[in-house]
Amino acid sequence: MPGTKKSETDNSDRKRIRTLRRDAGWTYQQIAHQVGRSKAAVWQICNAPETPKKPRSGRPPLLDTPKRKAFVELARTNAEYRRKACPDLARELDFTTEMSALTTAFKKEGYGRRRAREKPFLTEKAKLIRKKWCEEQQDWTVEKWRKVMFSDECFIAAGGKRGKVFVTHMPGEEYLEDCLVPKFSHYSAVMVWGAIRGGQKSPLVVWDKKNWGSIDAVTYCNNLLYPVFFPFWLQQSQLPEINKPVLFMEDGALPGHRAAYTQKERGKPYPTQYKVLTYYCTFNSTPLVLLTYTLNPMACFLARLKPDRKCGKIIKDAIVARKPLPT
Repeated sequence: MPGTKKSETDNSDRKRIRTLRRDAGWTYQQIAHQVGRSKAAVWQICNAPETPKKPRSGRPPLLDTPKRKAFVELARTNAEYRRKACPDLARELDFTTEMSALTTAFKKEGYGRRRAREKPFLTEKAKLIRKKWCEEQQDWTVEKWRKVMFSDECFIAAGGKRGKVFVTHMPGEEYLEDCLVPKFSHYSAVMVWGAIRGGQKSPLVVWDKKNWGSIDAVTYCNNLLYPVFFPFWLQQSQLPEINKPVLFMEDGALPGHRAAYTQKERGKPYPTQYKVLTYYCTFNSTPLVLLTYTLNPMACFLARLKPDRKCGKIIKDAIVARKPLPT
C-alpha cells in the first residue's frame, strides 16, 4: 500500500498509530500496512515526544466546575431557595467568594436573578380542573370563539404591593411553580361589571353598593341580568353573522352566578324563542373584559393612588364619566 506524505497525517491518525503500538502491541510493519504509511514514518510518530500541555494562563476561577454546579443546584432546590440571595446560598455551602464570582457562576450555567412573575394562587385541584377545561376547548376555531360572550366583574383597589421579588431561573422558566409569587384577591373600593363578544362591548356597570347592597342572586338579576345583560345578549344573538343564541361564559365566582334563582331567571326564553346557554369556565375572564374597557393610563393612575376613603369616589367617577384621569 503506498505511503502518504507526513503533512497529511492529522492528530487522529497519530493517536491511532500510538494506540496500535502501545496498547495493541503491533509491530511497526503491521501498523504501516494498516494505516498506509511507511515503516519509518510509523517509527518516528511512535517515538516522537508528545506535545506537552501548556499550563493554564490567568487567574484560576474562584469556583471550579463542581462547586459551580453545586451552587446552582442548591439555588434550584425549591421555591424557598430560589428566593434566597447569592450570599445566603454561598454561606450554606461554606463558600467564601465575592458577589461577582457568584453572579458569574449563575451566568455560566445559564441562570440569573430575575423578577418573579405574579400568578393567581391555585390549588392542585384547581390546576387539574383548568387543564381539563383547556383540553376540552383546544380545538375550537376563532370563528367559534367569536360566538361566545364573556362577562366578569372586577374589584378595583388603589395602590398595590410595593417592592420586587427576585428569583433564580433560566430563560423560559418564568412560570415554574417555584418561580412565581402568589397573588391573592382582596377587598376593593369599587366593583365594575362588563361583557364582551367578538370585539363588541356591553355597557360598563359600576356596582352601587350604597343603593343596591351586597351581591346575591336577587341583586345580581335586578341590577345586572335584566337591565344590562339580557338586552346586550339578545342584540348579539340577532346579528346576521350569528343569528342564533350566543353561548354565554362566566366563571361562577360570585354567589349570584350559580344560584338556583339566577339559573332559573337566565334560563327563561328572552323575549321569544331565544334562551341563554351558559357554560361555566374555570379561568378568570377579568383580563378579557376589563382590559377592553380600561386603558394603561387608568392602571397607572390607580397604582399611584393611596388607598384612603376618597379613592372609591375618584375611581367610580373616572369610570362612569370616562373623563381623562388626573396625572
